[in-house]
Amino acid sequence: MNFQQLRTILELPRHRFNLTQMASAMGMTQPGISRHVRDMEEEMGFAIFERSGKRITDLSDSGRAIMPIVERLLIEADKLQGASVEYTTLASGVLAISTTHTQARYALPQAMLGFRGAFPEVRIALQQNTPEDIAKSVIAGKADIGIATESLAAYPELAAFPCYRWSHLVLVPDGHPLLELGPLTLRALVQFPLLTYDHGFTGRRHIDQAFAATGLNPDVMLTAMDSDVIKDYVRLGLGVGVLASVAFDAEHDAGLRALDAGHLFAASTTWLAARRGAYLRSYTYEFIRHFAPQLTRQAIDLELHRDTTLASDATAPASIHRIAQPPTIHTGAPTMSTTIDTLWYTRCPAPTPFGIAIEQGWLAQEFAADGLQIRALQDADDPAIRRSHFTHSQPHSFRQGGNIPALWARSSGAATRVIGLSWVDEFQGLLALRGSGIASVEQLRGKRFGLPKNLVSGVVDFHRATALRGFSTLLDVAGLTLDDVKLVDLPYAPLGLGDAKPVDEQGFARLLRTHSQQEFSREAHALISGEVDVVFAKGATGLAAANLVQADVIVDISQQGNRLLHANNGAPRPLTVDQALLDARPDLVARVLARTIAAGRWAEAHPVETTAYIARETKSPELWVRHAYGPKLHHSLHIDLAPDSVAALDNFKQFLHGSGYLPTDFDIEQWIDPQPLRQALQLLDARRDNISAELAA
Repeated sequence: MNFQQLRTILELPRHRFNLTQMASAMGMTQPGISRHVRDMEEEMGFAIFERSGKRITDLSDSGRAIMPIVERLLIEADKLQGASVEYTTLASGVLAISTTHTQARYALPQAMLGFRGAFPEVRIALQQNTPEDIAKSVIAGKADIGIATESLAAYPELAAFPCYRWSHLVLVPDGHPLLELGPLTLRALVQFPLLTYDHGFTGRRHIDQAFAATGLNPDVMLTAMDSDVIKDYVRLGLGVGVLASVAFDAEHDAGLRALDAGHLFAASTTWLAARRGAYLRSYTYEFIRHFAPQLTRQAIDLELHRDTTLASDATAPASIHRIAQPPTIHTGAPTMSTTIDTLWYTRCPAPTPFGIAIEQGWLAQEFAADGLQIRALQDADDPAIRRSHFTHSQPHSFRQGGNIPALWARSSGAATRVIGLSWVDEFQGLLALRGSGIASVEQLRGKRFGLPKNLVSGVVDFHRATALRGFSTLLDVAGLTLDDVKLVDLPYAPLGLGDAKPVDEQGFARLLRTHSQQEFSREAHALISGEVDVVFAKGATGLAAANLVQADVIVDISQQGNRLLHANNGAPRPLTVDQALLDARPDLVARVLARTIAAGRWAEAHPVETTAYIARETKSPELWVRHAYGPKLHHSLHIDLAPDSVAALDNFKQFLHGSGYLPTDFDIEQWIDPQPLRQALQLLDARRDNISAELAA
């Protein structure tokens, strides 16, 4: 057995068992290929291939079983050969880069300059290809790395890394009518012929998706692979150009004017890919450092050697994640097809516009014509899917509710993005039993504060974290800190989403055993039993619990003047989506968000119905809903990314991380993607009459 035989066995399926094609591609002869196959099968003692007569037609079952082993052997052999070259010719060699014209012309020059200064003896072989051919070239070993906006992250054989994000712009000649308009809109664009990229190039799908989402049909009269070609035809006055922002230089593109289109089309990500298991020369890492400084050698190697099985047996690359500026690497998200049959959602029992959109059936209505199901995670039979309420691991899913699970999931590596925030000021207070002798915040010093402790949670103990934040924030009103009180654990073992679903039809005993307990029942019991002097409660359920045990509110959040400190698990509430869905189908995300925004607008016009809905959602009497969330509740259910909400979320994230509830820190700004909100608002504007009529019905 030798490596040439192994390579022959591996390459035959890749050439669809066509010996003529394989011989031509690999510089071999057909008899030579047949001999390698025959010798290998004789040595193994079984048929690796199936045959029709003398013609090889497919892999046998045994052949499929050994293919991952063959590939691993060859990859290790390539590494050994690479190491040999590395240590005998440290500073010389050939770096083969396969990329598109746009990347070669506009994105790579500065990296090339820096790289050449470090490795002047290395020759660069720049191959310009289509995105599909770039992937094939890297997989076949004809290029060391590939760089493109499209396709690379979809190949299991490749380890793909996000490098930078960019947006499209609209290019017009001097004096064009679009220059006289206000903010650019898609409706304005469709009045002119468009010149843009071929399908599969430079973010073209984002352009198509934006127009499709609004029902507009642009006249795309010319497409090209080359940005410079598009610019030339714009100069001739043949139409309006839509091209990558990196392709425009005001100094060199005289006679052309650029209009920002970042609010019209979803941002795109440029990816760098290498073949899984490949041995990269030191100078390759150096080039990557100049092109995408955030990609460290350690991060590259971790993903590069994560999986070396064949494409037919491998899962998608774990590095499929979109990044914000400055770029950041995340791992763990699955790949996905753009063909989707179900959108999953989860929400907490809390006042959210997303919950209204779900309950009113507007999301189901939105996607009925698409054949998409809208399903709740809580309805799934699989406990792993239900647990995604906390982990946000389920593909094609949205979540709005308490921010602690969302922050914890992101901190734990979940590839999610925040696309909107809602803020409802809710009751937060410290409770003590009536007659306990505690009547003011100053009397809290030295008292026993009950801190719930979930004994069975496999995720973040969000109830405990919420109470700790409440204690800290409300003690601050009197100038006290957690060091001034005694924290007492209140252990309990609540039912969770991983447990069997509730049973409603086997009597009251079974009903009560299988339904989750009232949110603050453990705290209420601790007060009554005398375990503690003070507990924290919030929302309508908190007021209901206080009323049940005849507790007094010693201090509440309205007495805390620092609004940043009002942030807790219930404020602000982020609407998050999994990164893979946002990457693959930003049009669907924009439509979900548009319906959620519309639900908030509906609430403003329907205060009575809104209060009734939240009472049902929180399982609380309307009396406590009105008091817990205030008279302006129906005006508070809007979705935005207001700077003060973002700042408060960041303040709370820092508290959680400092208190040990988040495993790693991260940048809130990078977690947020504002593009879907811009698209959703534009979509609502384009569909204003239809949406208004539906919401009024």
